[in-house]
Amino acid sequence: MTHIKKVSMMRNSNNILKQKLLRLANLHIICRWTKRLILAVVVVTLGVAVVNSGIGIFLAFVIGFLLLRFLIRLAFRLLIMLVYVVLIVLIISLIIL
Repeated sequence: MTHIKKVSMMRNSNNILKQKLLRLANLHIICRWTKRLILAVVVVTLGVAVVNSGIGIFLAFVIGFLLLRFLIRLAFRLLIMLVYVVLIVLIISLIIL
């Protein structure tokens, strides 16, 4: 195989790769917009459900519970981080002494 043929084949493979990447980029854009559309439909559906029935109080309790759970997890993570910092300071002070 001559050098010119090799170069030609490499260029063709690069063009094919670029075409495949463009298809993947388009697919990624389609997936992203589909997710946004699904999220918008879910939000609108929940809004209609809250307006048309007494589900608002239930949703408020669920959101409050999830928020409280998140805050408790955050507090425990901060507490564990502080314990680690204190332990590291103690270890460093023992090494220095």
